[in-house]
Amino acid sequence: MNEELEKNIKNIKELFGKNFGSESLLQVGSSVNKDNYNDIDLLIISNNKKDTLNKIRDIFEGYKMSEIDDSIKISDYFKTEISFAIHEKEQFLNRINDYISGEDMPCFHKTWSTGYWLIEGYINDLKNSRVIIDNHGINNLIKLINKTSIYAENKILMDCREELTLKQNMLNKTTDDIEHNLIQQDLFLCSLRTLSLLSNCPLRGFKKIEEKIEKLPNDYRKIIMNLFKENNVNRVIKLINEKLDGVNRLYMGTWQFNGQFKTLTENEIISLLNYAKSKGITRYDTALAYGKTEEYISKSNCRDDIILTKIPAKTKPKQDEICNINDYYTKEYIYECLTKSLKNLDRNFVDILLLHNWHDSWNQNPEVIEWLLELKEKQLVKRIGISLPNNYQKRLNDNILYDIDVIEAPYNIENKWIEKDIEYYKKHNIEIILRSLFLQGKMLGEANNYEEYIQNAKKFNTSLVIGMTTIDQIEKNINCVRSDENGTKEKRNKYKL
Repeated sequence: MNEELEKNIKNIKELFGKNFGSESLLQVGSSVNKDNYNDIDLLIISNNKKDTLNKIRDIFEGYKMSEIDDSIKISDYFKTEISFAIHEKEQFLNRINDYISGEDMPCFHKTWSTGYWLIEGYINDLKNSRVIIDNHGINNLIKLINKTSIYAENKILMDCREELTLKQNMLNKTTDDIEHNLIQQDLFLCSLRTLSLLSNCPLRGFKKIEEKIEKLPNDYRKIIMNLFKENNVNRVIKLINEKLDGVNRLYMGTWQFNGQFKTLTENEIISLLNYAKSKGITRYDTALAYGKTEEYISKSNCRDDIILTKIPAKTKPKQDEICNINDYYTKEYIYECLTKSLKNLDRNFVDILLLHNWHDSWNQNPEVIEWLLELKEKQLVKRIGISLPNNYQKRLNDNILYDIDVIEAPYNIENKWIEKDIEYYKKHNIEIILRSLFLQGKMLGEANNYEEYIQNAKKFNTSLVIGMTTIDQIEKNINCVRSDENGTKEKRNKYKL
């Protein structure tokens, strides 16, 4: 951050310290950690928006000031333009909660001093914000929203799909030239929003559209630039469908490849992995304890996809005994295991790293989580989490939930205890992965109930780990989880899908 910017932020902090008692202040937008910026965007979290607006008007009276909706722009008080947006505390917290849960997220264009503040842009600004004054526990909230929410992203994409489908139908029916142009504009902006989300580059709004299009991957750039000439709206809808397809949340389990369950040759395993990828599976669940499965993945076409691996405890903890974390995991041991996994996978990082074994004694001690966070900070791991054992009945503490991204838990006829906490964990922006649907294969003989077990787990809208050792199983599992292939209407009603 340059000296002039730092000086301005210091002056703003002092100004707020003198005039505001309980507001929180965040720096957002292009000025955060960037030397190249046009203005300074600030977000005020207020207990009373009206009072805060009046205070700002009084403080900057006599200076060049413009107001738009809930934002105020000050042009000549500092050497650079300052824009304040004001959100009341409840409004702020509700919007974050709606995003994390993937429930009701109003995606209307909210006026902001730098453009339209779409929900994904709003959240992205918060993820990258700099907290200047914190009177509302903002730093903990930033931790929470910095974790990727697949539920929120999927909800936005569903809204975009609905909008694109609706507007395309309207376009096909209209004979009015002005209406035609307006609908095309909406289709273009919604398509751009979709492609930006899919390329992990969320829009704040629709200013400087040319610059935003240039940031898209080449294939997406071609789609948006030829949106109407080549009827690419259908292609955008297809991309959404592929992303929302249940396969997006299906992890191919690889425990069966360790030789204990079914003997397969290395070539057979690699062929199965490649076949799964060709059918749309892009997530793989493995572990250091699964024999050579990590190496098999590295030799397949899947090595650059989303890989979840796990670090085993030195010995498996007994759940009915008090266990000292240092007897099972140490900082050095975790790093050593990860190094082995990275070598096996032939990668510089893993997408998801879980502790393979967990004990309730460690629920009060976040030390082990801090070790994982260090790996995350070193960019050796993108996301971290915990694999919960069978019959684990306790809820993880909030001090742990704020820092982890993923929880993997068994879900089958013998282990349904996770049901009561799924929604609670989702509110902490945690991806839930359900495993052992068939009790490690013990229930696979009940062919008639195969789909039923998957659909019963699928109703929670979580991710699923399913082991697959044949092409037929891959096909069957994909068909079972696809969002558009949930079986008959009767079955959908039965499982409330």
